[in-house]
Amino acid sequence: MNKFFGLCTLVLFVFAITPIESFAAGTMTLEAQQLKSFYLSLNVENLWKKGSHVNWETGDSLSLATKFSSTHCSAFVAAALKRKGIYILRPPQHSVAKLANFQYDYLLSIEGRQAGWIEIATGMNAIQDKANEGYFVVAVVKNSNPNKSGHVAFIYPNNYEKEKIDLADLAVVQAGHINGVGIPFLQGFENHKKQVENGDVKFFFNSQKFSD
Repeated sequence: MNKFFGLCTLVLFVFAITPIESFAAGTMTLEAQQLKSFYLSLNVENLWKKGSHVNWETGDSLSLATKFSSTHCSAFVAAALKRKGIYILRPPQHSVAKLANFQYDYLLSIEGRQAGWIEIATGMNAIQDKANEGYFVVAVVKNSNPNKSGHVAFIYPNNYEKEKIDLADLAVVQAGHINGVGIPFLQGFENHKKQVENGDVKFFFNSQKFSD
């Protein structure tokens, strides 16, 4: 009997110190998987194209303009969020011209906080983890030249195994000088390289988690 109870005690001890279910730090939730599918459904590779005047909500080209070099990063982000009932500065409250610069200011404002936007300033792991939990996470930079646009993009949910990740490990969903899903962060923001190096890019997530 003593041996039996001793064995039971050992078994109970093992179960007590062994978690029933555990997840790696970079594991994606179901909401994040649904968020990835949503990003893919937006067809950003073929819409919101540089060099075209576009319908900001749909990304459809309204006309080709060979001398029109503007990109549509901010319109794409605004349109995607609107489809899920999340507000970021957008038409008609502001024109699409240089909109990313003004979205940067909006995200830092009281109005932005009231709309659920919270800055993430605790490192790359925290940024990726929020995306992997199923939240919309945006990276945004304001151009120091008011006559030029900044840039804004979504952080793509992505598993990771490294204990500590950096900017090179992040991927984005964007319209811009290149359009696509899962673009390496440094490539997506390469037109703002100096600002990236100076740490001028800010990251925000919206408190409304993605729902399919």
